[in-house]
Amino acid sequence: MRFFLFFILIAFASCYSSKKIAQTAEVDSFPETWAGTWKGDLDIFSFGKKTQTIPMTLTILPQGDSIQWTIQYDTMDTRPYSMKVVDASKGIYLVDEHNTIKIETYLYCNKLISHYEVAGNKLVITEEKIGETIIFEVIMAKDEPKSSGNQQVDGEEIPEVLTYPVKIYQRAELTKN
Repeated sequence: MRFFLFFILIAFASCYSSKKIAQTAEVDSFPETWAGTWKGDLDIFSFGKKTQTIPMTLTILPQGDSIQWTIQYDTMDTRPYSMKVVDASKGIYLVDEHNTIKIETYLYCNKLISHYEVAGNKLVITEEKIGETIIFEVIMAKDEPKSSGNQQVDGEEIPEVLTYPVKIYQRAELTKN
Protein backbone atom coordinates (compact mmCIF):
# COMPACT_ATOMS: atom_id res chain seq x y z
CA MET A 1 0.00 0.00 0.00
CA ARG A 2 2.81 2.43 0.85
CA PHE A 3 4.42 1.68 -2.51
CA PHE A 4 1.16 2.47 -4.34
CA LEU A 5 0.72 5.72 -2.38
CA PHE A 6 4.31 6.72 -3.23
CA PHE A 7 3.55 6.46 -6.97
CA ILE A 8 0.26 8.36 -6.57
CA LEU A 9 2.22 11.19 -4.88
CA ILE A 10 4.80 11.20 -7.67
CA ALA A 11 2.06 11.35 -10.31
CA PHE A 12 0.33 14.20 -8.46
CA ALA A 13 3.59 16.14 -8.07
CA SER A 14 4.38 15.63 -11.74
CA CYS A 15 0.97 16.91 -12.85
CA TYR A 16 1.17 19.84 -10.43
CA SER A 17 4.62 20.90 -11.65
CA SER A 18 3.52 20.46 -15.30
CA LYS A 19 0.56 22.80 -14.69
CA LYS A 20 2.85 25.27 -12.95
CA ILE A 21 5.29 25.19 -15.90
CA ALA A 22 2.42 25.65 -18.38
CA GLN A 23 1.23 28.67 -16.40
CA THR A 24 4.66 30.28 -16.19
CA ALA A 25 6.37 29.30 -19.45
CA GLU A 26 5.09 29.88 -22.93
CA VAL A 27 5.11 26.74 -25.03
CA ASP A 28 6.86 27.48 -28.31
CA SER A 29 5.38 26.61 -31.68
CA PHE A 30 7.08 23.46 -32.92
CA PRO A 31 8.88 23.24 -35.29
CA GLU A 32 8.68 26.87 -36.48
CA THR A 33 10.41 28.51 -33.49
CA TRP A 34 13.00 25.70 -33.42
CA ALA A 35 14.07 26.33 -37.04
CA GLY A 36 17.64 27.37 -37.69
CA THR A 37 21.20 26.36 -36.90
CA TRP A 38 22.13 25.78 -33.27
CA LYS A 39 25.73 25.41 -32.05
CA GLY A 40 27.56 24.62 -28.84
CA ASP A 41 29.88 22.17 -27.12
CA LEU A 42 28.82 18.62 -26.32
CA ASP A 43 30.22 17.38 -23.00
CA ILE A 44 30.56 13.60 -22.77
CA PHE A 45 30.67 11.88 -19.38
CA SER A 46 31.41 8.25 -18.58
CA PHE A 47 30.98 6.81 -15.09
CA GLY A 48 30.47 10.31 -13.66
CA LYS A 49 33.59 11.94 -15.14
CA LYS A 50 33.86 14.23 -18.16
CA THR A 51 35.89 12.40 -20.81
CA GLN A 52 35.55 14.66 -23.82
CA THR A 53 34.12 17.92 -25.20
CA ILE A 54 33.41 18.29 -28.90
CA PRO A 55 31.70 20.97 -31.00
CA MET A 56 28.12 20.17 -32.04
CA THR A 57 25.73 21.70 -34.55
CA LEU A 58 22.00 21.00 -34.86
CA THR A 59 20.20 22.24 -37.97
CA ILE A 60 16.39 22.20 -38.00
CA LEU A 61 14.60 23.06 -41.24
CA PRO A 62 10.81 22.56 -41.48
CA GLN A 63 9.76 21.50 -45.00
CA GLY A 64 5.99 20.98 -45.26
CA ASP A 65 4.97 17.89 -43.25
CA SER A 66 8.62 16.95 -42.73
CA ILE A 67 11.51 18.48 -40.79
CA GLN A 68 15.14 18.20 -41.85
CA TRP A 69 17.01 17.38 -38.62
CA THR A 70 20.78 17.30 -39.05
CA ILE A 71 23.27 16.74 -36.25
CA GLN A 72 26.98 17.31 -36.77
CA TYR A 73 29.54 16.29 -34.18
CA ASP A 74 32.91 18.03 -34.50
CA THR A 75 33.65 18.56 -38.19
CA MET A 76 33.58 14.90 -39.18
CA ASP A 77 30.39 13.09 -38.14
CA THR A 78 27.25 14.44 -39.86
CA ARG A 79 23.90 12.68 -39.34
CA PRO A 80 21.15 13.86 -41.71
CA TYR A 81 17.78 12.74 -40.34
CA SER A 82 14.27 13.75 -41.20
CA MET A 83 11.37 13.99 -38.82
CA LYS A 84 7.81 13.28 -39.91
CA VAL A 85 4.66 14.42 -38.16
CA VAL A 86 2.65 11.39 -37.00
CA ASP A 87 0.08 13.24 -34.88
CA ALA A 88 0.94 16.83 -33.92
CA SER A 89 -2.10 17.11 -31.63
CA LYS A 90 -0.66 14.27 -29.52
CA GLY A 91 2.97 15.37 -29.95
CA ILE A 92 4.01 12.23 -31.85
CA TYR A 93 6.79 12.43 -34.44
CA LEU A 94 8.94 9.88 -36.25
CA VAL A 95 12.69 10.36 -36.78
CA ASP A 96 13.86 8.64 -39.97
CA GLU A 97 17.57 7.83 -40.08
CA HIS A 98 17.27 6.89 -43.79
CA ASN A 99 18.68 3.40 -43.18
CA THR A 100 15.45 1.53 -42.19
CA ILE A 101 15.69 2.84 -38.58
CA LYS A 102 12.72 4.97 -37.50
CA ILE A 103 12.41 6.21 -33.92
CA GLU A 104 9.22 7.54 -32.34
CA THR A 105 9.74 10.88 -30.65
CA TYR A 106 7.32 12.66 -28.34
CA LEU A 107 6.89 16.39 -27.77
CA TYR A 108 5.92 17.45 -24.24
CA CYS A 109 5.77 21.24 -23.74
CA ASN A 110 9.09 22.32 -25.28
CA LYS A 111 10.87 18.97 -24.91
CA LEU A 112 11.31 16.21 -27.50
CA ILE A 113 11.85 12.78 -25.94
CA SER A 114 13.01 9.53 -27.55
CA HIS A 115 13.45 6.29 -25.60
CA TYR A 116 14.76 3.20 -27.36
CA GLU A 117 17.12 0.25 -27.17
CA VAL A 118 19.88 -0.66 -29.62
CA ALA A 119 22.61 -3.32 -29.35
CA GLY A 120 21.92 -3.96 -25.66
CA ASN A 121 21.93 -0.26 -24.75
CA LYS A 122 18.91 1.68 -23.49
CA LEU A 123 18.92 5.31 -24.60
CA VAL A 124 16.91 8.36 -23.65
CA ILE A 125 17.50 11.40 -25.85
CA THR A 126 15.96 14.78 -25.10
CA GLU A 127 16.06 18.12 -26.84
CA GLU A 128 14.47 20.95 -24.89
CA LYS A 129 14.01 24.51 -26.13
CA ILE A 130 14.32 27.02 -23.31
CA GLY A 131 14.18 30.58 -24.62
CA GLU A 132 16.96 30.92 -27.16
CA THR A 133 18.75 27.72 -26.12
CA ILE A 134 18.26 24.05 -26.95
CA ILE A 135 19.48 21.62 -24.29
CA PHE A 136 20.49 18.33 -25.92
CA GLU A 137 20.95 15.30 -23.64
CA VAL A 138 21.71 11.62 -24.12
CA ILE A 139 21.48 9.07 -21.30
CA MET A 140 22.77 5.57 -22.05
CA ALA A 141 22.49 2.52 -19.83
CA LYS A 142 23.39 -1.10 -20.53
CA ASP A 143 20.49 -3.54 -20.53
CA GLU A 144 21.92 -5.19 -17.41
CA PRO A 145 19.36 -4.36 -14.72
CA LYS A 146 19.90 -4.48 -11.01
CA SER A 147 16.91 -5.78 -9.09
CA SER A 148 15.41 -4.78 -5.76
CA GLY A 149 12.03 -5.22 -4.11
CA ASN A 150 10.10 -8.35 -5.16
CA GLN A 151 9.49 -9.27 -1.52
CA GLN A 152 6.86 -9.11 1.12
CA VAL A 153 7.43 -6.49 3.83
CA ASP A 154 5.08 -6.15 6.81
CA GLY A 155 2.41 -8.10 4.91
CA GLU A 156 2.70 -5.86 1.85
CA GLU A 157 3.79 -7.28 -1.50
CA ILE A 158 6.59 -5.06 -2.83
CA PRO A 159 6.95 -5.21 -6.63
CA GLU A 160 10.28 -5.85 -8.29
CA VAL A 161 12.07 -2.68 -9.36
CA LEU A 162 14.76 -2.83 -12.02
CA THR A 163 17.37 -0.10 -12.29
CA TYR A 164 19.72 0.35 -15.22
CA PRO A 165 23.12 1.79 -14.29
CA VAL A 166 23.86 4.87 -16.41
CA LYS A 167 27.15 4.41 -18.25
CA ILE A 168 27.24 7.50 -20.48
CA TYR A 169 25.72 10.97 -20.23
CA GLN A 170 26.06 13.67 -22.90
CA ARG A 171 24.89 17.28 -22.66
CA ALA A 172 25.10 20.34 -24.89
CA GLU A 173 23.68 23.83 -24.58
CA LEU A 174 23.09 24.97 -28.15
CA THR A 175 22.43 28.58 -29.14
CA LYS A 176 21.03 29.84 -32.40
CA ASN A 177 23.45 31.28 -34.95
